[in-house]
Amino acid sequence: MEDKEDNSFTQLGGKKKNGHKANCKCPICINMKHANKSKYIKNKKHNKRGGTRRKRKGGAEKDEDSSSDEEEKEESDEEMEDELEDELEDEPEEMVEEAELRAVDLSAPAFMRASAKRGLALHEQGLSGDGLMPQTVEDARNMAAGQVTEAKWRKIGAWIARHIDDLDAVQGDEITAGLVAMLLWGGGSSKASARRAQEYANRVVERLDSE
Repeated sequence: MEDKEDNSFTQLGGKKKNGHKANCKCPICINMKHANKSKYIKNKKHNKRGGTRRKRKGGAEKDEDSSSDEEEKEESDEEMEDELEDELEDEPEEMVEEAELRAVDLSAPAFMRASAKRGLALHEQGLSGDGLMPQTVEDARNMAAGQVTEAKWRKIGAWIARHIDDLDAVQGDEITAGLVAMLLWGGGSSKASARRAQEYANRVVERLDSE
């Protein structure tokens, strides 16, 4: 059932029309999924309200339920409709509401995911220092998986602006607590990469504010 539904907005190469992977579960793709389900159910209910009889060319009426094959098809369609409705009901309410309202892609880009992964690896080696907040580590794990909340996006730009100069203390291949922290926030290991992440975060916030 799921495969048939996804094909309604999937193109060749296993990607959806929005360019995301077929199994992507970002808010935009969730929104597309529910839009397709709702459209199918709406059209199906509209067709059912149209009645089970239609006129022939000569003005006589033909009973659509006279054929056992048509009866089986109608039953199959009703089962499909019930299944779609059940799937919609099974989705968490907050996820459905967020998908319907959220049009901005909040997922982390590849360069920020790579930064968070490297930061986590250095943190596990004990190189992040004593002042690191547990929430920063949790957010970095989510970022490494491609997930960033709206609240986090709103913090990233300002945090990088305050701490970008910490990278000046890094000499060669030296690993400092400031460097690890910048990596965990998605800013990479250089000022250029930190500015790139800062600008990306600021653009996300601008799109959020313009919704």
